[in-house]
Amino acid sequence: MIEKGTKRGQMIDPMVFVDDDGAAYLYWGQGQCNIVKLNNDMISVDTSKIISFKPPGYNEGPFVIKRKGIYYLMWSEYDTRDPRYSIAYAT
Repeated sequence: MIEKGTKRGQMIDPMVFVDDDGAAYLYWGQGQCNIVKLNNDMISVDTSKIISFKPPGYNEGPFVIKRKGIYYLMWSEYDTRDPRYSIAYAT
């Protein structure tokens, strides 16, 4: 799916979100959040279209839902041993 060396950090915690129009998006990554639209075969992507970002404290576990037309992206922040360990979200 994503070739080794394409992105930095650990390529863990994949999550697929399928939007109302049928378009599917892959979210993944530890250390930074990566997002890319899946091709129709649901196993290939255009790696030149990967979006990566790292909010302050971002750790891993991106997860997306859509409720009443609003998209919510959630993730864990900081290490599990850190007293600041928490869940964050963006709309």
